[in-house]
Amino acid sequence: MYARVRGIYSTAITKLLLERGIGITQPTKPIVERFEIQSPTYCPPDVTIKDLNDKRGVLVIGTPEAVKEVTQVLVGELQQIIVKEYKPLLYSIYKGVVKEITSDGRVVVDVGDGVGVLQETVFRLREGDELVVCVRRPSFDGFPKLSVQLVVSGKYVRFMKGVERVAMSEFIREPLKRKELLSLGFMVRPRGWGIRWRSSAKYASTEELLEEVERLKSKIEELEARVKEVNSPSLIEGGEAIVEVLFTPSSKRVLDKVRRLVIPTIDYHHYLKSIEGFSERVDFVEYLLSKGVRGEVLSKALLEYHIKTMIKRNIKDVTLYHSTIKGKVIRIHGVVHDVLKDGLVMMRRFSPSGYFDGISEAKERGDYGLTLVRLFKPYVIHFYYNREGVVKGIYFNVNTPVELVNVNSFRYIDLEIDVVKGSKGVRVIDRESFDEYVNRGVFSEKYTKEVLDLVKKVEEVLTKEELKSPLELDEKLSKTFSVNEALSW
Repeated sequence: MYARVRGIYSTAITKLLLERGIGITQPTKPIVERFEIQSPTYCPPDVTIKDLNDKRGVLVIGTPEAVKEVTQVLVGELQQIIVKEYKPLLYSIYKGVVKEITSDGRVVVDVGDGVGVLQETVFRLREGDELVVCVRRPSFDGFPKLSVQLVVSGKYVRFMKGVERVAMSEFIREPLKRKELLSLGFMVRPRGWGIRWRSSAKYASTEELLEEVERLKSKIEELEARVKEVNSPSLIEGGEAIVEVLFTPSSKRVLDKVRRLVIPTIDYHHYLKSIEGFSERVDFVEYLLSKGVRGEVLSKALLEYHIKTMIKRNIKDVTLYHSTIKGKVIRIHGVVHDVLKDGLVMMRRFSPSGYFDGISEAKERGDYGLTLVRLFKPYVIHFYYNREGVVKGIYFNVNTPVELVNVNSFRYIDLEIDVVKGSKGVRVIDRESFDEYVNRGVFSEKYTKEVLDLVKKVEEVLTKEELKSPLELDEKLSKTFSVNEALSW
């Protein structure tokens, strides 16, 4: 099995994969040098691992078997990660049945493994009609996007039904190769189908490309014959698996240690690399590290610089980017109430309408809230008060360790389980949602235990103690329960 690895996590992930006997193909020049690869392999990968756009983790895409193996490596080594498996398989082909046509014209298709929605308009369809569809956008939660324009994939080429053109990967940049593939594509594409050369085609000989083209043409004929034989709904041809792996600051620290076995690496390397504007600073600090400057001093200095440049007392606005596992981002805005060495206390004032989330207490005139958010803490604490300053309720939000991403701006991923205290006492809420994610393999067994241990401890503290501020609760937890790696300064 061969993997192609790209992005800011590539050195650490390459090290983990090689230790598990997974080969590396199409390595970048830095990977060749760092691992002293004498004869690099350039065969098509079984799986590709690359950065997500926001650098918060990686996308793993490839054959189902290879994706499963790589994901198991990451879960086993890193533990505190979030694993989002998208279904059905990308480019899988089904003989489906129209289940519903909604009032706004959406066509819902039952494919046997669930339902999806056609992404294009197909006229004269009725409920109960059969049609052959291809999965063009799998989903973690919601309806996958389907298309009647089928895709048949190989390692070097994809055929696309109804798109009569020749295209190629943006990573095929050499002009002569692009001209050669463009000419070859128009010569070999089947009638009624378009062709797209995949990035691995730049490493293949013309003979290898022609062999795959002929194999895929035969595959198209087999698919067309199979469609006539099978009942609907049913799978005709499998596709590629997609898994999104989100790293927490704790798992990034593990990746730091792995990378350090290969090349000089400061603490918080991957955390800081994922922060916009800090990549070159990390590179410079690690250049100093390679020249013999003490790593402990450099790591501490860069992290302090990161915090001091991004937590500002003279800027009154605070923003929390509260992300859900499904991918929705809720922006929580407030003003600076207090500045800490590693975070902020935020104040919000509320209009006298509705109820406070989770604690079922009515919002009244003069009510306000104080929210504690601290770097690397696996929670955010909200206290709600009336106009006299009496606590009305507490909302303890359990999340991935907090990251500082911009001036007075923090982000985290909500873990769908929280602890609240109000007039009805102390309660754990959203446990059903958390358990559902556990059952779907989103959290490792170890990470699940860490979260539930934290929830249990918070329940105990809130039941026994009458606390008046989020800082008091944070101090109680820090003294009695180790929930994060404390900053050393």
